[in-house]
Amino acid sequence: MPLSARTSRKQPVAVTPSRRTLHAELLRLCARIGYSPPLSA
Repeated sequence: MPLSARTSRKQPVAVTPSRRTLHAELLRLCARIGYSPPLSA
């Protein structure tokens, strides 16, 4: 299989960020707007 065909195929794992990444982005957004989520979350 050529390299171009392998890289052009979209895989859900590569497209979907991990839960850790999503959580980090959410915390970064909250910090930017000045919102602190409740500690029980």
